[in-house]
Amino acid sequence: MDRRIQRDENEFGRTLSFFDATFALSMTLLVTTIDPGPGAWQSWSSLWDAVGAQVIAFGISFAIVASYWWGNHRFVSSLETLSPNLIVTNVAMLGFVALIPFTTDALGDEGSSPIEITTIVYAANVAIVSAMATVLYLVARRDRLFRNPPTRTEARLAFIDQSLPTAVFLLSIPMAIFVSGTLARWSWLSLAVLGPIVGRWTDRERRAERRLLGVDGDA
Repeated sequence: MDRRIQRDENEFGRTLSFFDATFALSMTLLVTTIDPGPGAWQSWSSLWDAVGAQVIAFGISFAIVASYWWGNHRFVSSLETLSPNLIVTNVAMLGFVALIPFTTDALGDEGSSPIEITTIVYAANVAIVSAMATVLYLVARRDRLFRNPPTRTEARLAFIDQSLPTAVFLLSIPMAIFVSGTLARWSWLSLAVLGPIVGRWTDRERRAERRLLGVDGDA
């Protein structure tokens, strides 16, 4: 049965709160990946040696989960209706979000496992989360759930925006296999440059289409 939840129903807000809470729980659990161990607090150098890589991994994952929470929150808030397909897809994505603290723990524990393995597993985890976010958009458009339905051009631009992180993390996997796990991790920083560039280009294209259609403001 295609039981859809309308925006003015209590279930809509409760569902959005559940999505938000899962992201918040994942962000909170990231702190458990930092374990200094015995003797780490004896000096600043010993503390950094013990938790430096873990803190960096924590920072990367916190930023990633926070960005996907904000994107998911804004996305669900832009919908008029929730369909069973969208809820199931979102829950599936949250399963991989909940896995991020586990893969972050491996990413920061560089002394006990090959860096290539931990990099590959982490990159695959984040790539799946990113890909699922794109699938959510496609499901919402197919099921006509948006308050303001995107045009074909807007949907194409949104797909480009959302596919960039997926591409970067997926491409880092063969880089880790054939070149270096360390280099693969550094490649993730390319999003700090590519993200704003692609974002400005897609925003410019959206504004151009609005002018062409004679529409003011956000679509």
